[in-house]
Amino acid sequence: MRKVFLSISLFTITTFSLFSQHNYFEGMAPSGYAHREDIRKMDAVYLEVPSSGAIDNIKTGTDPRAGEMYVIGLDIPTHLNPSNSGIWTGYEGYKTWRLKLKGSGAQAMLIKYSEFMIPEGAAVYVYNSSFTHKSRAYMGNENLSGEHFSTEAIVEDEMILEYYAPDGVEEMQASKLRE
Repeated sequence: MRKVFLSISLFTITTFSLFSQHNYFEGMAPSGYAHREDIRKMDAVYLEVPSSGAIDNIKTGTDPRAGEMYVIGLDIPTHLNPSNSGIWTGYEGYKTWRLKLKGSGAQAMLIKYSEFMIPEGAAVYVYNSSFTHKSRAYMGNENLSGEHFSTEAIVEDEMILEYYAPDGVEEMQASKLRE
């Protein structure tokens, strides 16, 4: 199995999904919605959130990028993958891999990937731990090149990444951290 590496962006403002696409998972909630107690029991991976001072430094301070852009989020590179984090679970006829991420104080979070490919018949979701904001299903036909990919921003400082696949479908493939 190839490893999944993630780069997490923590947002300091609320953002909304701008895109929607019809797919055969439409209307289907992530399996975690039916297994909420499993989600509540999961340990979260805590991410070091940039301080407001670090963000202010980028906006107006000594950072070389100061004054050149609006700061709505900062990347936090990670080395998280299905081999070293998260939980694999098998239910009747399908398997899931879930990873709970916590960025204390973040108003929203999203995940960016490199060399990322979802197999046909599988889906990836992201949602918050209070089950009030979930993404649509991301499917294999959305990133045929297997290059950079990202999910929508999920409002809250804790989110769950869920890979869902019926039994017999190969596992998702991702191998590089997005820089």
